[in-house]
Amino acid sequence: MGKHESKTCPRCGAEFECKANRAERCGCLSVVLTTEALDYLGERYQDCLCVACLADINRLCADAADVSKEHR
Repeated sequence: MGKHESKTCPRCGAEFECKANRAERCGCLSVVLTTEALDYLGERYQDCLCVACLADINRLCADAADVSKEHR
């Protein structure tokens, strides 16, 4: 088992502990990302984001998808 990695969120600059080597303990698993959020993240970021930013992006993408559906 490897050591957890200290990272800086590329979106907000917060320091967080990445536990990708122990995925079952990683905080990012607490956020169930929408397809839109996954697409957004994949287009803009090459590395992990903190849980707060993942949740915020997920919410923003869900809100944008809801607005888009309302205007159809």
